Amino acid sequence: MGIVNKIVNVVVVILAIACVVLGTILFKKREQLRFRGDKMAKTIKNVSAIMDKESETDFSKKIDITEQKPELDEKKDPKAAADNKAKSLHLANYENLENVLKPFEKQTGDLMRQRDQLADALNTVSESLKIPDTYGATVFKSIKTYDEKKKALLDSVAKVNTRDEAIVEQIVSSSKALGFTVDPTVLKDLENFRPALNEFGGKVDAFKKRMDSYSSHITKVCGIMEITPPSMTSENYAGELSSVEGKFKDKKAEHENTKKELAATKDELNETKDKLKNELAAKAELEKQKAEMAERVENMKQIIAGEGFPTDRKITNEDLLRKLTGKVVEVNDKWNFVIVQFDHEGQVKVHKPPFGKEFVPTEIPVGRTLMVSRKNQPVAEIKITRVLDSCSVADIVPAKKWSDIQPGDVVKFPEAN
Repeated sequence: MGIVNKIVNVVVVILAIACVVLGTILFKKREQLRFRGDKMAKTIKNVSAIMDKESETDFSKKIDITEQKPELDEKKDPKAAADNKAKSLHLANYENLENVLKPFEKQTGDLMRQRDQLADALNTVSESLKIPDTYGATVFKSIKTYDEKKKALLDSVAKVNTRDEAIVEQIVSSSKALGFTVDPTVLKDLENFRPALNEFGGKVDAFKKRMDSYSSHITKVCGIMEITPPSMTSENYAGELSSVEGKFKDKKAEHENTKKELAATKDELNETKDKLKNELAAKAELEKQKAEMAERVENMKQIIAGEGFPTDRKITNEDLLRKLTGKVVEVNDKWNFVIVQFDHEGQVKVHKPPFGKEFVPTEIPVGRTLMVSRKNQPVAEIKITRVLDSCSVADIVPAKKWSDIQPGDVVKFPEAN
């Protein structure tokens, strides 16, 4: 019996020692857990305060940290107990910890939603600005890629701003070059830039239409002057315009020379007319008597032969023209015309029996065609363009020129069909 008691006593002592050791260990663990709980509570409090900063929230004020055990007994102090149960992170309030942390959980959820919205907004900005780099909202949510992608996006936005500034400057510069002004501050106004931009576009369109009209008229004028028109779309259009200007000057000089030559030709023609008139007057005077005798004889011959104008009707101008003859006195090959002098200064002799005579003037019609012949052989046809007192001017018909016309060639009106 004594041995059993001794064994029991030893076991009890060992168990007591074990309990003391386990109790000590458990106490230390309890202190460690409490220490960790306090650190976690402080961390939660600090994180909440950080999230409250400039967020216009006060979740950190809804969390309370105390080293001493808060009053949780509603019987002793109902108001303090209710307040501590709602706010305290003390270990003693462990049962209510979930409710205490609900505001913190809500604050965290709000920040996450805010993060997602900002990420979506940044991605929408990149897509709206048509930035070539592909981002996506996910890269702005990731902590690993946020800084890099944010910097890349801001750099791209800066480039877009630089591009827009350059466009505005170019529009302002172009408007000055076109002769009007555009206010750069209006173009940069995000709300009211459209009217100014539309006005600029309208003036540019009007300027283009004006330039197209200039180009069209320049082309027509060049076509009339037989000059190759300039290309208004060429990069060297200024050089082409200078070339056309030089060709116009050459044409003007050529025109002036032609005017001088024409004036000289006119003077020569007037001189020739005067000489011809004097020569004809002298010749007429010398041959006057001979002509009168020859006419008398010819009149008798025609009377005897039954020739001459019919006496049973009125003599018309066409009758006179068929009897009218003349000669070419001068040929101008350069300007394609001739000078014609009709016999008897354009008069036709009408005979009156038995020995009478009468000179009847004819009306030389402008535009009528005459036949030019030499030795009874046709040479060409000419068309009267001007009738003068002592001579007439006629153009050579190119399509009916069979040989070169020479001074002395005979001209007469063809028989009417």
